[in-house]
Amino acid sequence: MFTQITRRAAFALALLPVFVSPSPAQDPAEAARALLPAKYRDAGVIKVQASTVYAPHSYFKPGTTEWAGYEIDLFNEVADILGVKAEYTEAPFQQLIAGVRSGRADLSLGDLGDNSLRRREVDFIDHSHSYIFPALRR
Repeated sequence: MFTQITRRAAFALALLPVFVSPSPAQDPAEAARALLPAKYRDAGVIKVQASTVYAPHSYFKPGTTEWAGYEIDLFNEVADILGVKAEYTEAPFQQLIAGVRSGRADLSLGDLGDNSLRRREVDFIDHSHSYIFPALRR
């Protein structure tokens, strides 16, 4: 069930720009690939850095260095749709934005909330929203 939902979400995320100006004769996945900058299409790789301390977002499976988490699953599906390989490296949370700005990574994952201060540094794709509601005893 989770995998099916992840695939649907990834497909929607990858194809979002297509819905703005779709070509009726073009396959949506092809249209998404066409929007990918040439440097990524030509390389066939997108460098992804992620913090591994924020399960369930991104983490290593216990006792391994195997990537897991819903953000990893989601981006693997996006990469598959775009026809590229996601190449993951671990980075401390505090270096996620710096890694993208310096070019060490093309994008970052790992519970990195979108806010106005961070938007001055990098662009965001908001794939989920978190809300905190206090529960009070009556």
